[in-house]
Amino acid sequence: MSRKTDRNLSRSLGGGDSLRRLRKAVQQVLKPSDDKITEMLEQITSIQATKDAALTGDEDTRLLAVCRLGEWGKDAFESLDIALNDESPYVRIVAAGMLAYTRRLDAIPILEIYSSDNTESVRETVSYALGWLHKYGEEAPDSPYIPVSRENPT
Repeated sequence: MSRKTDRNLSRSLGGGDSLRRLRKAVQQVLKPSDDKITEMLEQITSIQATKDAALTGDEDTRLLAVCRLGEWGKDAFESLDIALNDESPYVRIVAAGMLAYTRRLDAIPILEIYSSDNTESVRETVSYALGWLHKYGEEAPDSPYIPVSRENPT
């Protein structure tokens, strides 16, 4: 991933520390380095492959694919909605952030359903995504802007 993508993803997840810890865990599983993660993401070249990877496979693959779905924008909306039901709270957190990243106001009723998720970090991410969509959803900029978290959730 590029540095810019890392920063934007970090912001959408609520802070750099969370993403650094998540990335470190993924790197330990995938060893030896960032290159493996980059290679995996680059191999997912079509939206259908990205959707498939987001809904199947191991947790790390699903997590990376959900991150990639954000790059597909509106076309990935349905898959991001489905990813909010994933067993992994990390996948659900990223899916909520990526739904906000699509800037679609029709994500609001879907995200509201998950505002009572069993996992606190998922609830916090959903709450932040809802607030951002209420504030910026209609007037979303054309740039790939992801909201900056108000505080580090860790």
